[in-house]
Amino acid sequence: MENLFSGLISSKTRIKLITRFFFNPEAKSYLRELAREFDVSSNSIREELNQLTNTNLLISEKIGRKIHYMANKEHPIFPELKSMVGKVMGIDQVIDGIVGRLGELERAYLIDDYAEGKDSGIIDLLLIGNIDQFHLND
Repeated sequence: MENLFSGLISSKTRIKLITRFFFNPEAKSYLRELAREFDVSSNSIREELNQLTNTNLLISEKIGRKIHYMANKEHPIFPELKSMVGKVMGIDQVIDGIVGRLGELERAYLIDDYAEGKDSGIIDLLLIGNIDQFHLND
């Protein structure tokens, strides 16, 4: 997942954060949650969150005692970063391959780990429509 970005961005933590926030821009996360998820110190996460917030790639809001971060969908390079993250995750190729063979697919939703920006290796999709069972089993 990090191969494309590792040549452009030297911080592995920053790559994980960009992937996390730009793969699912609706998701909100806070410092300690991210530190646990990435198994990285909260200071490392804080430093990267500050960098990404200072460049306006992330926005933050205080909810209770926690500061939640999310992708800034108004940033001029948001569409490009979201597209790059999708390509790095490989989901665009999976969806394209599925849509062409499944019959009368009306909608496809990405759910669970990948929808949250976590690369667990399993892609869960919710498919709606008149689905060709033979190709679905493939």
